[in-house]
Formats: sequence, structure tokens, C-alpha cells
Amino acid sequence: MLVSHNDPGINEVVFKGANFDSLQLCFIIKTRVAWWVKAKFPSSLVSIAEIVADLRVVEIVLSKELSLVVPAVWKPPPVGWLKFNIDGATRGVGLGGGIGGILKNEFGVSLLSFSLRVGAGPPVLPEVLAIFYCIWLFVNSEFFGRCKLVVESDCKMAIDWICEPANAPSCLESWVKKIAEDCVSNRFIFHHVIQAKNMEADSLAKLDCGWGLFESVVIPMVLWSGRARDCKGGFTGKLC
Repeated sequence: MLVSHNDPGINEVVFKGANFDSLQLCFIIKTRVAWWVKAKFPSSLVSIAEIVADLRVVEIVLSKELSLVVPAVWKPPPVGWLKFNIDGATRGVGLGGGIGGILKNEFGVSLLSFSLRVGAGPPVLPEVLAIFYCIWLFVNSEFFGRCKLVVESDCKMAIDWICEPANAPSCLESWVKKIAEDCVSNRFIFHHVIQAKNMEADSLAKLDCGWGLFESVVIPMVLWSGRARDCKGGFTGKLC
């Protein structure tokens, strides 16, 4: 039971005929749910206040901690949060690829998007670069500091590396460590989703993936400091 007979507010209503306060009851229920979530998943970066403010945050926590199976449709983030769906695509080992992503609010309104070509590398490289670039784009946007961020990717391997950077291959270690550091310092949440819930990002990644003839783009680490440097082929990112 979320509300017991020991709650003073309930006792006042039942035994003393006080007026029923639905807002107080709602707050009590939300608070108890929040404390249960934090007790069950103490390592979660989501705070009690954030859960009380919007119970939809609980779904983010449960989906991440329990790998729950959810319907294959995009779901909006809680109030005060933004969701960045990202993806990477490649033409094959040693060939160029592309990255793409789209940032939306709780109403499903697109706020930012990007579609970039990347240079040759291992097949998982675009997936990591997509995460790296979406975070850089977010922290340099007007939304940083005003909204919290959930990043969704359909690449479970990349998400696992961010959670455990020590498991990342040496060729991607610097990228993964930087992402993990920024995740902790800014309390970003990374969430694995099935591809069917990530189709817009998938389309953006393939838009400039290299099915045609063009020069590749290499994303430098210097991007993270906010000093975007021109690269071979130039950046093709775009804002909504």
C-alpha cells in the first residue's frame, strides 16, 4: 500500500471528518513512489524531487535498470526533460559512415537535429561518435542548464561502454571516457531502445552515410571544448 492508516492526513479525513485534500494525497503517493525507486535503485542518477515532479521519470529508471520490454513507439520525455535520439550507420568495415540525431521535448516538438558524415573506422565507431556529437551539441545549446537530458540509442554495446568505460576497446577509449565523464558531471541518462523506436535518428544517420560519392568528415576531440574545427569535407550538421 502506498498510503497507510498512519498518514496524519488520512486519519484527519477518516476519524475527524476533515475535508479530503486530493493534492496532498497525490503528493504523498508520489513521494512514497520516489523513495521506493531510490531504495530499489540507489545508483540511479534521478533524484527524489524529479520523480515527485513527474512520475514518468520512473519509466526511464525502470527501463534502464530492468531492461523492460516497451511498445515500439517513440515516447516523450517527462516534463523538464529533453530526449535526444541518435544513431550511427556505416557502409562496412573500413568504409565511411554517417551519424544523425534529433532532440525533442515532452510534446514531441523537434528542437535540434544533425546529420553528419564520418570517416572510416570500425563499424561501432559511428554509434559512439553520434553520442559524442549529440552531447556536444546539447551542452552548447540554449537548452543546457535549463532542461535535463535523456539520450536514446539502439546500440546497446555503445551504451554499455559508457556505463563501463573500462570495457571499451582502446581505439575508442578517449571518446568513451569523455562521454562517461560528461554523463556523470551533468547527470545525463543513456537509454537503450530498439531500432523501431529510433527510426528518425536512423534516417538522419543514413542521409549522409556515404551511399553516394563525397569526401568523409572526421570529428575531432576539440569539438568538446566548443571550438569546432574545420575538417576535410566540412561539417554538414543542421538545426531545425
